[in-house]
Amino acid sequence: MDAERTCIGCRSRDYQASLVRFVARNGSVFFDAHGVEAGRGAWIHPTVQCFESALTRKAFGRALRTTVNITAEAREVFERTLTHIASVPLHQTKAERLMDN
Repeated sequence: MDAERTCIGCRSRDYQASLVRFVARNGSVFFDAHGVEAGRGAWIHPTVQCFESALTRKAFGRALRTTVNITAEAREVFERTLTHIASVPLHQTKAERLMDN
């Protein structure tokens, strides 16, 4: 049975394999490509809509329980990364998606 997590953007529950994880390091938010970085994680659907919603609601700071700074450059990288992940077929396993990167 696959673990479930809540998307910080749309607040709906989904399987962990369908979400991507972000972590905070030194006040900045980073994409956790392998899902194994230390510390609290913020889970989100790989869509620009959920990402924008999370930014509007300031959900990253609450989920990660720290003050985070999301710069315009970081936002662009996140959107590019999320768009790339969303383009990978859903039937692929997480390991297959990671090998594509």
